[in-house]
Amino acid sequence: MVLSLFVFALSAQETRITEDKDIPLIGAPSDGSFKAGLLGGVISGFTAGYRFSNWFEINGIAGWNWHHHDAGALGLNGLFTLVQLKAGDHGVLPLSFGPQVVFVVGENFAIETTADLRIEYTFSEIPLNIFAEGGGGIRLFDLSGNSFVAWHGSLGARYVF
Repeated sequence: MVLSLFVFALSAQETRITEDKDIPLIGAPSDGSFKAGLLGGVISGFTAGYRFSNWFEINGIAGWNWHHHDAGALGLNGLFTLVQLKAGDHGVLPLSFGPQVVFVVGENFAIETTADLRIEYTFSEIPLNIFAEGGGGIRLFDLSGNSFVAWHGSLGARYVF
């Protein structure tokens, strides 16, 4: 039995040497739909997003909210592409708008809802996406009682998968 396995292994190796075959790729190829990276601003931390179509994207954030002292932030937004502005010969700058909800966790808990506006650029030569976003809205629940006005602004960079 060991001899037959050895003969099988040698014949298989010989086939690989004499035949030139492509190795199939298992799994979906990268299409640029998923992006993950860092953002800095009023909310700083990690961000990841998935583009479902050329007009809708959903993003998540986890990090630190500098507007609230000693507070973390967990958020989710859905952005709808309003227009794609031409940038040079081959690039576009999608301008997107949509709702965002952020849970501020820490010493004082708050729920913020804002209307986000984002402009971004994805480089064609390298898998990098940069963006600027900002928004304003209201705090639905705030234990600190400071204000019912919510706002944020961030700059970010993400690796495109």
